[in-house]
Amino acid sequence: MMESTASLKDAAFELWQLGHRIVPLKGKTPLVAWQRWQSEPQSLQDFESLPWGQADGFGIICGVQLNNGYCVGALDCDLEKGVKPLSEDVLKKQTEVLENMRITQLEETPSGGKH
Repeated sequence: MMESTASLKDAAFELWQLGHRIVPLKGKTPLVAWQRWQSEPQSLQDFESLPWGQADGFGIICGVQLNNGYCVGALDCDLEKGVKPLSEDVLKKQTEVLENMRITQLEETPSGGKH
């Protein structure tokens, strides 16, 4: 296993230990069928058998309860006209939601949106 693959797997494992369900990615494409982990836990054997040698990233499945009782969720907002064909009303509502939501981390996407 290459060092970068090992560090990717190590980072994913830290999150798995917290109760996250991990999906290895190549670009934005999942490398495994992940849907069952929406409703059932991901075992250590499941985690270890993931194709880490092919992965260049990983995602987590949102909306599942973690070991601490919390759930992780994400909101994807395209705030600028032209990023995607959205009406002015939708753009305004997205901005209102972001202004009134408790945000723990906010990232700008390459296309100018917000996660």
